[in-house]
Amino acid sequence: PAWGFSLNRQVADAVAGWERTQPQRASAALAVPPAGPDWRRWALLLLAITLGAWRLVAAAQRLPWRSWRRFYCGQTPPVRAGIWLSLLVAYYLAVWPPFIFLLGIVAALLILTQPSEGLWLAAALLPLYFQHKDVVWGQLAFAVPPAHAAALCLLPALLLHARRTRRSLDRWDALALSWAALVVLSAFAVWQWPAYWRGIVDLVAIPLILYAAVRALAPTDAARRRVLMALAGGGLLAATLGLLGWLRGGGEADAMRRLAGLAFSPNHTALYLERTLFLALGLALAQHGERRLLWISAALGLGGTLVLTGSRGALLLGLPAGLLVFALYAARRGVLRSAVRALLHPGALALVLSVTAFAVVLLANGLSWERLTNRTTLLGRGLLWRQSWQMARDFWLTGVGPGGFLWRFPAYIPPGAPLDPNLHHPHNVWLEYATSSGIAGLLWLFAALTLVINAVRRAGEKPRNALGWEQIGLLAAFAAALAHAQVDAFAALPDLAAWNWLALGLLAASLPSARREPPAP
Repeated sequence: PAWGFSLNRQVADAVAGWERTQPQRASAALAVPPAGPDWRRWALLLLAITLGAWRLVAAAQRLPWRSWRRFYCGQTPPVRAGIWLSLLVAYYLAVWPPFIFLLGIVAALLILTQPSEGLWLAAALLPLYFQHKDVVWGQLAFAVPPAHAAALCLLPALLLHARRTRRSLDRWDALALSWAALVVLSAFAVWQWPAYWRGIVDLVAIPLILYAAVRALAPTDAARRRVLMALAGGGLLAATLGLLGWLRGGGEADAMRRLAGLAFSPNHTALYLERTLFLALGLALAQHGERRLLWISAALGLGGTLVLTGSRGALLLGLPAGLLVFALYAARRGVLRSAVRALLHPGALALVLSVTAFAVVLLANGLSWERLTNRTTLLGRGLLWRQSWQMARDFWLTGVGPGGFLWRFPAYIPPGAPLDPNLHHPHNVWLEYATSSGIAGLLWLFAALTLVINAVRRAGEKPRNALGWEQIGLLAAFAAALAHAQVDAFAALPDLAAWNWLALGLLAASLPSARREPPAP
């Protein structure tokens, strides 16, 4: 037996025969010890980074930052948009790591000048998670999604704002801090550390950065509305690109052509599009004139692409839950007539008829009742939930940590069971939190839902702080996501986790029972 192998008798005899024919080669191979980390190289790299950072700070102190800031702020919005577009194109084409790092520094400096632009960029880039930038430098390799890069470039502006402005922590901030604490607790049950660190970045660090950025850098209703538009605009871009791919013939699954979009799964795409759909509908009801018609068009287009995904969770659970939130709000506040009048715009009616005709074509394309009531997937989900519950019982205190489900679950698959060993989550929101964070995660989820419900109730009781259509769109998106998550993911996928925390930040800033609007920055 050699180091790192466990041999049965048959394989051991074969290895022994190979050793007799090539004794020198075998003994040399067995004499090589397992390679350990080269601490000298890492120490030299750390020293080089420290010296480089020291000299960069010294050089930065001699640059004319104020004149550069006045020059950039003095440009018109189209010129600033052109600067950002040029930077994004250069980043997309760049392959040399030092040049990529330099572009990141330039983006961070631009965001320091106008922090809101960085927040809009991060919100719009959320659904492009799989279009990541692969950075390879020697033996180091990183896959950096666009929204992650934008959030990291946003971090200096956020830290500078926190240094200049002191904001007292509230219950929403306590919710965020407690989530970070739960993830640290789950480290006691980690088995695959690289997956754990990746989960920390994707599911904890980046989402919390975006939450903090919304709380700090979007202090007014107008600023939050722009963030909401950027969030909805990013989802609309993803839907458009997915539709173009579908029209080119892509996406065959479950005996029908399903729109997978920029993700690898039609269900994953549906989870993001249903959130975006209700954001667009809330923005449509909050706007007037041509802007209302524009957002109604966006909502109808999103509805069409959502149907194309063929996701039963979205069509049978998510859509009814989100529409129910709108209906309850309209009935409670007596605004049903104004909402109907807004949606009966002649242009909106024409768009509704167009989407209806489009849906008829989709039904002929394979989205039949048999597809919606297929029992095979439901039986598979039942087996998946049962085995996930076994995992939750084994790790009831700490869970397996973010990103740990993929590595732990194969051990719970019974022999011969038709379960995919490459699943990233248990396809149920309660089991998702139970397996990742244990019983503390379930308690955290109940606390989060209670906090949102109480904040909405208090805001609705005060006429001056009555909820607007934009907040109702956010709440409807959350309701749709939570309903769909009874059979799929809620926060176990990076783009969904970031969306949830960004939306929570918007709600936290919009729903206090009494607030004063600070002046715009």
